[in-house]
Amino acid sequence: TLIAAAGCLVLMVIGFRGVRHPMLVLVMLAASITWALGFTTEMIGHLSIFSLAVISILFALGIEFAITYASRYLQLRHEGWQLRPALMETTGKIGTGAITAAVTAALAFLCTLLADYVGVAELGIIAAAGILLCALATFFVLPALISLADQNADAARLPKPLDWNLPRGILAKFPLVTLAVSAKARSEEHTSELQ
Repeated sequence: TLIAAAGCLVLMVIGFRGVRHPMLVLVMLAASITWALGFTTEMIGHLSIFSLAVISILFALGIEFAITYASRYLQLRHEGWQLRPALMETTGKIGTGAITAAVTAALAFLCTLLADYVGVAELGIIAAAGILLCALATFFVLPALISLADQNADAARLPKPLDWNLPRGILAKFPLVTLAVSAKARSEEHTSELQ
C-alpha cells in the first residue's frame, strides 16, 4: 500500500506539476479506502488476503476519477473561473462519465460472485463497493478538500497540469499503427500467460 501510494504520488506530482493537489487526491483516496474497509467489516465481517488486495485495486481504478476531477478543475481555474463555479462546472462535466465508469467497473467485479471460491467472490464485492465509494468520494470529499486548500489561492499560481497534446496527436495521426502495436503487445502478453 505504501509503495502504491508513493508511486501514485510521484506520477501525480509530475503530471500536476505540484504537490498540493496530488496530496488532496491521496487524502480522498484514503477516505474512500477507509469506507471500503468499513463496508467490508460490516457486510462480510472479516478481511482475508484477497480482500486486502482491494487496496491495490482501488489505487489503480479508484484514483482515476479524482485525477480527472482535479485536472478539469485546474483547467477551469486557469481559464479564469472562480473556485466555487469551477468546482460546480467540473462536477457537472465529468459526473455522468465518472459515475457510468464506476458502475460499469463495479458490475464487472460483481461477476466474481459466479466463482466457486468464496475469497474471490468477496474480493469482487469489496472491489465493487470500493470503486463506487471512490466515485462518491470524488464528488463529495475531493471538492471539499480543494475548496479548503484553494480558498485563498490565486488562480495564476495554481499548478498547470502537463499538456499531453503531442502524444495524443501522434496516436491520432497514426491510428492503425497504434492499433497494431497494441494488438501485438496484447497477443504477446496472452502468449506468456499461456506458457
